[in-house]
Amino acid sequence: AFPTSVRLYPVLIQLGNYPGALSNSVKVQKTTEPTDTLLFSIVGWLALTLPQDPATLRSGRDDMLATLLAIGLDPERSIVFHQDR
Repeated sequence: AFPTSVRLYPVLIQLGNYPGALSNSVKVQKTTEPTDTLLFSIVGWLALTLPQDPATLRSGRDDMLATLLAIGLDPERSIVFHQDR
């Protein structure tokens, strides 16, 4: 058996995220007009209610960016930004 999710601490990416939101993001990028501006965000941790290690949160945010690039988001075609910056 193989895992159905990957822990990108503190981000959890589940296998179900790929056919849902992630692959659709790449599809939108490929099917829109070249002149369209595409914005994708990595949302912050605004809803956290317990203290968190800032370095761990930064690492998770960077891991999420790496995941988006790995699945095919093209930084030359799309703008990917951190919502909390």
